[in-house]
Amino acid sequence: MTKPNCYDSLQRGQLERQTRPLPYGKYKLLELLRNLRAYQKEVITIGDVVSGRAAPNALRCCTIDEKAWWLKSLPLNVAYWLGRDLLPGFKALVGDGLSAQRVSSAYPAIRQPTMECVSRLEFLRSNVLSCVKNEYAVARHGMSMVASVVGEAAYIAEQALSVLDTNAYPNSPYN
Repeated sequence: MTKPNCYDSLQRGQLERQTRPLPYGKYKLLELLRNLRAYQKEVITIGDVVSGRAAPNALRCCTIDEKAWWLKSLPLNVAYWLGRDLLPGFKALVGDGLSAQRVSSAYPAIRQPTMECVSRLEFLRSNVLSCVKNEYAVARHGMSMVASVVGEAAYIAEQALSVLDTNAYPNSPYN
């Protein structure tokens, strides 16, 4: 049996969403954005905990005992959520009043950075997090390779939402 990778997780998320299509997309994109920001913050908090800058009870999404497992599974989970929530949520913006033409014309500008993000998630999963101590070493100095890629995923969700509300992001290339 082969180990799962982030590309498979993205596809699994897309396949699951086909069984439960979204009537509206904005709520799902907002939910995804909120969750990704929380996970990004948790990765930073893990760095603070392993460096001694924060107490273990500062963790919100995992416990001190499961932080390594949580970090290792995060790339697969984020890729899955991008496939289950971001891409279908963007297409479902039609239910929120966006024209089908606008959604289809802007979709490639959301899909391409999503696929690039999945590539970076896969790199993290296969290279950096194969030994979670690599992330801990960087995190002790206040940086995180994982947090930056999760932040990238959150930014893509923001861009997807910007297509719906042109006033929220006046400089968006999707307006």
